[in-house]
Amino acid sequence: MLVYAITLGCACVLVLMVYRYDMYNKEPWGVLAVTVALGMAAAFGIGFAEDAAIGAFRAEGSIGGQAAIAAVIEESAKLLIVVGVAIVFRQHFDDPIDGLIYGAFAGLGVALEESRFYLGLSDPDSPVSVQAAPEVIRLILHLLMGGLGSFGAGLIRFPKQTPPWPLVLPLGFATAVAIHFCWDFWCGIPRPDLPATFQRFAALGLMLGATGLFAIGVVMGARWSRMVIAPGSQKRLWGWPFSLLLGRRQDGDSTLNRPDDNSAGTGPTDRLPS
Repeated sequence: MLVYAITLGCACVLVLMVYRYDMYNKEPWGVLAVTVALGMAAAFGIGFAEDAAIGAFRAEGSIGGQAAIAAVIEESAKLLIVVGVAIVFRQHFDDPIDGLIYGAFAGLGVALEESRFYLGLSDPDSPVSVQAAPEVIRLILHLLMGGLGSFGAGLIRFPKQTPPWPLVLPLGFATAVAIHFCWDFWCGIPRPDLPATFQRFAALGLMLGATGLFAIGVVMGARWSRMVIAPGSQKRLWGWPFSLLLGRRQDGDSTLNRPDDNSAGTGPTDRLPS
């Protein structure tokens, strides 16, 4: 039970993190919960779809074929969930960053269902850290890929204020599929032919790359959201401890830019002695 609690705890932290990035028109918790539930339901059926596709394309003995099928089907399912949410809950899909937000929550739902499945197959006698570590990584990766793959969907309603979504949406989706494919091909599917050192570095590189691209999406999405929704807003994207560092820098800049009392002609040294 402890490993399930750790997985759920990590999911809650990720939920709060992503919710923080939705800085202006906050999404209703009910709609976000529906998105997570749809992701879990999709993950339940994805396995059957992938098995059927592997059989149809005769990819039983091809690691690359299986990785490609899993990447395309899973990332397509996340994007379709976001599109469905945008249609059904149109009144709440009103922010350029909404594609990233809902995509991340859909990815989290997929990851939770996958974690439930794989934890049920794991050895209950193995250490908790051995069981929990892959599930934490699974949650983070699916969240990142879901956000990247659906990022462009939030731009559709703002063609004049943001880059054209026909460029951003396929680029983000292709990026998510590529990261998913590389992860499954190098790290997700057992590969006794690959050195363990290579797999560790590949996993680290993919994780850092996905995190960096997601961060770029968050920064750009927050900027476009401020332009569209609250042009005069002074909200800061980065919280503590970044806000502390930024606050110090701004204080320093204001001190440097403050007019010198003596140069203003009104300081004590400009007064004539009495």
